[in-house]
Amino acid sequence: MQISAAIPNDLVDVSNGKFMGKTDLGDGYTRWDWLVQHPINNYDVSLNISRYQHFSDRLGNLPLDPYELPEDHEDTAQEGRLPGGDGFILRQRLQAIA
Repeated sequence: MQISAAIPNDLVDVSNGKFMGKTDLGDGYTRWDWLVQHPINNYDVSLNISRYQHFSDRLGNLPLDPYELPEDHEDTAQEGRLPGGDGFILRQRLQAIA
């Protein structure tokens, strides 16, 4: 399943699946493209549109791609839940179960 959303340039779409890229449509809108490679119910498809910030990291071959709202950055960085914090809790939890 392919998911595409054309939204104003200052916003970000976070949807199901793997991020395939974004295309500036030249009219003040950007198209965000996602690919769901495994079966999914159509009622589970989601479009999350806001002014998200994106961080990326890897744990071995596993990509970690958290998105957060700008107003949440200070709190989550202090709690160490994002790259650049004192510790990356998600990484620690994944390593614990790996």
